[in-house]
Amino acid sequence: MKNIFKSAASVVMIILLIIYPDTVVNSALGALSTCINVLFPTLFPFFVLSKIFIKSGGAFMLGKFLNPLMSPIFGINGSGASAFILGVICGYPVGAKTAVDLYNQSYITKKEAENLICFCNNSGPLFIIGALGIGMLSSKSAGVFLYAVHILSAITLGIVLKFTLPTTNKQQPLTYQNTNKNIFTSSVEESMVSVINVFAYVIFFGIMMDICEIAHLFLPAEKLLSDFSINSDVGNSLICSVFEMTTGIKKLSATNNALSLKLILISFMLGWSGVSIHFQTKSVLANTDFSFLKYIAAKFAQGIIAAIYAAIGTNIVSFEKSVFINSSYKLPDIMHLPLHHFVVTVIITGVYITIQRRSDYNKRY
Repeated sequence: MKNIFKSAASVVMIILLIIYPDTVVNSALGALSTCINVLFPTLFPFFVLSKIFIKSGGAFMLGKFLNPLMSPIFGINGSGASAFILGVICGYPVGAKTAVDLYNQSYITKKEAENLICFCNNSGPLFIIGALGIGMLSSKSAGVFLYAVHILSAITLGIVLKFTLPTTNKQQPLTYQNTNKNIFTSSVEESMVSVINVFAYVIFFGIMMDICEIAHLFLPAEKLLSDFSINSDVGNSLICSVFEMTTGIKKLSATNNALSLKLILISFMLGWSGVSIHFQTKSVLANTDFSFLKYIAAKFAQGIIAAIYAAIGTNIVSFEKSVFINSSYKLPDIMHLPLHHFVVTVIITGVYITIQRRSDYNKRY
């Protein structure tokens, strides 16, 4: 039955591709433009540098330093900190790729890697604060709020997943073995393959989303949501976000709904991340036997957690009209946002807590 369904769905989509050739061409060109102008310059350098970081022993050194934090909080070897840090800074799917590389280098166990992938694969600050906050919502404060909720939901998910690890699970000893002398060339070549895999999913889902829209294939789902008193604008954006997160968020931000409702729904969309990004992650996991179903369930749970945090936060934080900025504000000006005080404070606090925990860990063991 599964194969019959796949075959039937493929035939239907092929027919739609033939009926709407202009849409296919325009969608493919638009998705390809996004890949070349946005994804390639943001993903490829991070892929290469994260691989070099791991293969040259950077993850080993970071793991030795952060093990007193990662182990008690997430139940994961300290080397996993590099995947989480890169995941929240660089965006999808750098966190997952780094976690797989850590597993391949024997820094973490299979169970640890599966848990780590579930909460380290997140959206980056440039996308959330820049593209969403400033570009779509015209509010840098809303962007910062969304990013804080996103990170907090990922940390919460990681803490919850700690209890899924077997009680007899022992931490792998941190060891570093340089098995590849050509670190730079292998990192560049492997990263290029990973980026091309990501491009394939972005282009495919970009075409499929536009075809489904023009063929009105989402109408039954929108009708079902309307029965639960969800207006058509919100319903359409939610359906789109199930498959492609950015499209859903863009549609929702253009509606006339209250900002608080938008923040709650966007927080869910960011936590869930969408089927398109899930399959980008799956391409990263292609050569492993990790549970993809566990990853899907974890991302849905992160979306729920993020929505709850956003609902609480919107009742605490007041988004006044003064937080809105002119819609003509250019996206590159994100580099000039007055966030350096916040960043410096977080770094100093994190270093202090790490030193304190490391001191306690050394005294204990």
